Amino acid sequence: MSNTKTKKKPASKKTVLYVIIAIVIAAAIIGLAIYNAIDSNGLTLRGKTVLKTDHFKVDGAMFSYLYNTQYQNLYSALSQLGVDTSKSLKTQQCPFFVEGQSGSWFDYFVDRARSEASNLLALCEAAHSAGVSLTSEDLKTVDDYGATLDATAKGHGYANGDKYLQAVTGNPITVNDVKECLKLSALASKYSSEYTSGFGNTAEEFEKYYEENKATFDGVDFYSWSFDATTTADKVAEATANAEEGTEVSEDEIRKELADAMAKIGSVEEFTEMLKAEIHNYLTKGEDETEEDYEARCDTMFRNSFTEHAVKSSLNTEVGEWAFAAQACDTFVYNEEGSSTYTVYMLSKEAYRQEDLTRSVRHILFSSSKYTDDTTVNSVYAELESAGFTDEKFVELAAQYSDDTGSSSNGGLYENVKKGQMIAEFNDWLFDPERKPGDHGIVKAASTGWHIMYYVGEGELKSWESDAQTAIRNAAYDKLIEDNSGSIKYDASAASSING
Repeated sequence: MSNTKTKKKPASKKTVLYVIIAIVIAAAIIGLAIYNAIDSNGLTLRGKTVLKTDHFKVDGAMFSYLYNTQYQNLYSALSQLGVDTSKSLKTQQCPFFVEGQSGSWFDYFVDRARSEASNLLALCEAAHSAGVSLTSEDLKTVDDYGATLDATAKGHGYANGDKYLQAVTGNPITVNDVKECLKLSALASKYSSEYTSGFGNTAEEFEKYYEENKATFDGVDFYSWSFDATTTADKVAEATANAEEGTEVSEDEIRKELADAMAKIGSVEEFTEMLKAEIHNYLTKGEDETEEDYEARCDTMFRNSFTEHAVKSSLNTEVGEWAFAAQACDTFVYNEEGSSTYTVYMLSKEAYRQEDLTRSVRHILFSSSKYTDDTTVNSVYAELESAGFTDEKFVELAAQYSDDTGSSSNGGLYENVKKGQMIAEFNDWLFDPERKPGDHGIVKAASTGWHIMYYVGEGELKSWESDAQTAIRNAAYDKLIEDNSGSIKYDASAASSING
């Protein structure tokens, strides 16, 4: 056996190059796998800061959640706006930018999310300066929401809240990311409520604000009826049939004559009687319609012809100028230039502010989009009834059943509700002249669903005082944000990195 060692031939430069390339490629593949794992877990997004202040921040994952919240709020209307939700919003132009600016639908929702996040950070900074922080009870509420999100996810067939959020948003958002947003929201809400509650509490403040802003408080009551192509079709046909041969009948002149005749009436009582007659002439009773249903339709149209407490800014300029200079029982005929519609107005009450007391009510909403009948409504109503409609039971059942997110967390309670503030059926029940504290019942509203109602009693404020208080506190809220927004820093590139 030879002990001679065989010498290895030196590798060529080309071979060495291939080895290096192979190593580089392998490293790239491994790196890509690591990156994808990081990205799918949201670490990349969380590593980016979209907005920050001295003590708080919104990272990419949190911002992605806020972005998707804005998107979901408008989702049902997007198709009507020409948006293809199956495609990236970054490639679709949005028409909602002010003149001289442009952007995609992605940019639009980013702007909305940025505005929301900026407000949260400003309020949180204000809370920090004031020494306000979240208590263990506040944090428990946030944690409870996380548990609720997990339960919701499983109800939709997902393993947990993280999987559910990622499927819904298209971004690697986790329940913890949502909870971080909720902490900011809870602190912002807690402090802003405490802060603004210190404003708008005295009669002197209300009167001062009223004197400075009368136009936003004073309103008028009136009835109106329009003579147009639909309401005068029969009368035009009759006039045409009775006209002498060769005589032209002007529909415009007929409508003007009808409007002028109605405007000559000198009392509200006579005007409303003629108005009811016009409605009965206009609405035809259906073949299968009962007399009761027909009269109900007529009554609805009559009620819709009455406008209560219309402020000047809500009216056409000419109508507004007339209404706020007129006296009760005065009439006015309005015809827009180029239009063949003549609308008659009768002022029933001169400019006034709403002095009636507000009312407080609890309710639980069962949305007609979720429930097809009142079986569940009656069951919950019976449970409330057996418990004596206590506040505690309302709090429990409102949290469990109510589809009104604005009141479900506080037992369905609305305080200082103004007349006309709620939908018609809700309003009519609440402001029934015979309503007494402790009254309860079920109201079916065409636009929302079933409402279990409980009348708490009259509020502490008059309607106009409630408006003044809201305006005063809104102004204080806006100033609070303005005063604490100076330190907010925004990274547009970090915001644009989320999927959209």
